[in-house]
Amino acid sequence: MKKYLCLLIIAAFSSAMLSGCNKIGNEKSSSSPSSSESIEESSEEKTVDKAVSEIPKIDSDTEHVFDYSDSLSDDQRHELNDYAAGTVKKYKVQTAIVITDSLEEKKPEDFAQQYYDDLYDSSPGLLYLINNETGEDVIYRLGAPSIAFSGSEINMLFTKTSPLLVTGNTYDAAKLFLEEAAAQLPEFILDRTGSLNEQQMKEVDDKLRNAFDGKNICMVLMKNLEDKTEENYRNFFKTVFDEKDDCAMLYIDPENGVNHLEVSGGYEELKNTKEFSDKISSYYNEEAEENKYDTVAAADSFIEFMGQ
Repeated sequence: MKKYLCLLIIAAFSSAMLSGCNKIGNEKSSSSPSSSESIEESSEEKTVDKAVSEIPKIDSDTEHVFDYSDSLSDDQRHELNDYAAGTVKKYKVQTAIVITDSLEEKKPEDFAQQYYDDLYDSSPGLLYLINNETGEDVIYRLGAPSIAFSGSEINMLFTKTSPLLVTGNTYDAAKLFLEEAAAQLPEFILDRTGSLNEQQMKEVDDKLRNAFDGKNICMVLMKNLEDKTEENYRNFFKTVFDEKDDCAMLYIDPENGVNHLEVSGGYEELKNTKEFSDKISSYYNEEAEENKYDTVAAADSFIEFMGQ
């Protein structure tokens, strides 16, 4: 009966079953009943459920798809894992898919949050929980993805993934999640401060994309840059780019205008350019009541500087 009710609702394009749960700051999760119906059909075939706590820890730097219910073939899991790894590299955010038959007596949102924290701690990113125990799936977001990938967009995604999961097409639902995430995430601006709203982030990303598409160049908003060392800058730079290539990363602290340009390859000659650094700093206005730093203007100057 549950299955037919879900299909009826989907056919009517209703989102009444979709629920959202916002947490503090830039930490959010959105949930949707979807996959429990398909579990009812297959539960008789399964004799033993894998408990997540019993699975050995996996390298989260190389593994992004965690299928505890054997819903995917090896080829499907490898394909999704490669896609997720590409998302991590291109959009500079953590990305994971977890498929489980047991929430270990936790609420879906709590399970997703704890699993994410165990994998990535406070690093920004996304986790898609396909919950085969109760059918209430969750997309957990931390940091910039919670702004770029909004609740309304996630609700729309759930209306697409729910019928797939009901009919047992776990692979297609997981792939759709990765494709939608890639469509929403900014590629050229990484905001680790939460200072940009969705519109601002899109405006800056569009500017940088139009200027730098196909190039290894990006801006990073990060707090406490005055405490960073050259080694800190370089280490983070290497997590995003191959320093053998022509790459540039402009760090900016929007709370004071402190900035640093990290470069490699053919851009080495641009490093330590005081005039450019002073200009980027000048976009900080301490007297402003809000939006003290003009990130859009900084992006324009960055584009001009890199194009010289």
